[in-house]
Amino acid sequence: MRADLLLWSLRYFKSRNIASQACKSGKIKILGKSIKPSKEIFIGDKISINKNNILKDITVLKLPRNDSKKNII
Repeated sequence: MRADLLLWSLRYFKSRNIASQACKSGKIKILGKSIKPSKEIFIGDKISINKNNILKDITVLKLPRNDSKKNII
C-alpha cells in the first residue's frame, strides 16, 4: 500500500494530499530515511511521523482494507 494512502486511511492526516506533502517535505521516514508518497509500505515497517513537532513512531502490524473502489449498484 502506498505511504500517502496508508497515512490518510489511518487518519494521521486529514487528506491524502496533505499526507503526500508531508512525505515530500521529509516529515515521514522509514528507518531514518525520508520517503516518497508512492513508497510501498509492508507489514513490519517502522514509520516515524513528525507532525506539528510531535514525533510518532508506529509499526505496521496489519494493512487496512482498500474499500474505496467498491462497485455500487
